[in-house]
This record gives sequence, structure tokens and C-alpha cells, in this order.
Amino acid sequence: MVYTPGHQVITDTHTEGSFGRNGAHPHPDVDDIFPHIPPRTDMEIQQQLYQPSYLTAIDVHISRQVRSAAVRCEEQLNYDTSVRNGTVVPDILIALDVDENIIQQGNGYSIYEIGKPPDFVMEITHANFKPQVLPGRVDRYEAFGVQECWFFDTTGGAKVRNGLRGWRLVGNQYQDIPTQAYGTGNRWGHSAILRLAVCWEQGQLRFFDGETGDYLLTHAEDIQRADTAEQRAQAESQRANTAEQHAQAESQRADTAEQHA
Repeated sequence: MVYTPGHQVITDTHTEGSFGRNGAHPHPDVDDIFPHIPPRTDMEIQQQLYQPSYLTAIDVHISRQVRSAAVRCEEQLNYDTSVRNGTVVPDILIALDVDENIIQQGNGYSIYEIGKPPDFVMEITHANFKPQVLPGRVDRYEAFGVQECWFFDTTGGAKVRNGLRGWRLVGNQYQDIPTQAYGTGNRWGHSAILRLAVCWEQGQLRFFDGETGDYLLTHAEDIQRADTAEQRAQAESQRANTAEQHAQAESQRADTAEQHA
């Protein structure tokens, strides 16, 4: 049985695309590196991504399924480092079975250098995000051949319909990923790439594992779980020590009774 945030059973499959090199570099005189750009500093990216430390949780989750994966944040994406126009910077970029060193060395994701498009991207809206740019941005990811594209709106719908939208590449065209309501105003859609439910839950980004029936833990939740486990271990150790003391006392009483007899 596969669990979902809405307690429904889901089945899904996906096919991975490829983008191989074809001949020599198209612009041999251009440095194979993207220009430096400053990171986002708005509260949306801090609260939804950095503070929960989701990149680490997703990386651990994916590592159980594939040999290698690049799980990156605010990474520049384009066909090639020589192309400046049309570069996009998704807040989450995930590529399965790639050499992450190439991304680091190029200061971004060059589809030409990597040899394939990313498998998953997500953008988290900010205060200055304009809804009218959404269609063009989605078209750009579609043209790149990104398998899944997601937009998460912290406002719950002022910038992106329903607060959460996703698209999956079928052939060469994007199709909407169905999302479903659950709870009070919450919404989720299934990511076949991550094998997780992507959730808009009370204004927070969450990832739900349908196989275990658990959410991916945030950093705070992970610390709390560790503290709870340590407390339980200490309590169990205390119980064991108490039982041992009772056994020793009982043995001593038996020895005393035997001596009196």
C-alpha cells in the first residue's frame, strides 16, 4: 500500500530523457563557467528551503534509489555556459546519475557539459515574483527537457494557482501534474522523479514519502527525533540499572536467609 497525505493510493511511472553531446564544443573560445550571481536573501527561500535543510533530506532519500545524484540549490541552468540569454535559476535542481563535479566547476548546470537536462526543478515564489512570467518560465524548462517542473507559492495562490503547480514532460511537451486538496486548505501532487508527494501544507513546503508513510524531516524535527531517541535510551538504561539493583538486592536477601537457616 502506498500512503499519501490525503490517504489515497497512487501509482505513477516516468521515463528519463537524455541530452547527449554532439561533436565539438559549439563555442570553444568561451570559458566553460557561468558568471557569479548573488544568492537569494528573501525570507521565503530561508524559511522554505534553508532553515528546514530539505536539500540534505532529499539527497539522503534519493541516495537510496540511484547511484549518484546532484541535489543543488539556486543553480544557474542553460544549454551551455556560452549562452547568457534565457538562463534560469531554479531554487531546487536535481539531476540523477550525473557528475556533480562538472556542475561545481562550471558554476552552474550546462546541459551540454553534463550531457542531459536536470530531472527535477522547483521555484519558490518571492515577494517580487510576477505571475505573468510563469508561462514563459515553464516553457523554458520544457524547452530544456527538464522532466519535472514545480512552482511553490508561499501565499497559497496569489502568485501560483492553488499555491502548488507541477508539470511533467510527456514526449516533448509538458502536461499538468494533478494536485489534490487535503486537510484544511492543503494541497499535494506526486513527483515521480523524487518518489515523493510535494506538499503545500499550511504555507510550508513539505515532502511526504508514500512508502514509509512519513514526511521527510526538517532539521529541527531531525534534532528533536535524535533527542527523543537519546532520552528513550537513557530511560531504558535507567530501567535496566534499576532491575539489576533489584536483582542484586533479591540475591542478597536470599543469601542472608540461607545463612540464618
